[in-house]
Amino acid sequence: MSEGEPDDEAYVVPDDTWDCEAYGPEGTAIGVLCFFSEHGRKCRDQEQCHRDMTAERGRVFGRIHQLAATGDPVMKDLAEQFTRPEQLLGGGEGAVDDEQDDEHPQG
Repeated sequence: MSEGEPDDEAYVVPDDTWDCEAYGPEGTAIGVLCFFSEHGRKCRDQEQCHRDMTAERGRVFGRIHQLAATGDPVMKDLAEQFTRPEQLLGGGEGAVDDEQDDEHPQG
């Protein structure tokens, strides 16, 4: 690894550079900057944050469905709730709450 390249340590970047995809602006407001690090940010920029969170959503989604296939009742419930990786970890559109709001409009 060359000098100045990231490793497992967090970067020191301004707190307000971007919001972590997993925690959003609410996390930034209380000082939670990165899903992958307790101290600072692991991601160099917003694009890396997006790539890393997309990969993590896919990993978690795959694991939920793998365990659901073994008959784990909790994972089966989760697999029914989360039908796409984008619904996990602050993925935004298509989140379970968004779908429930569409199904049960308040009037």
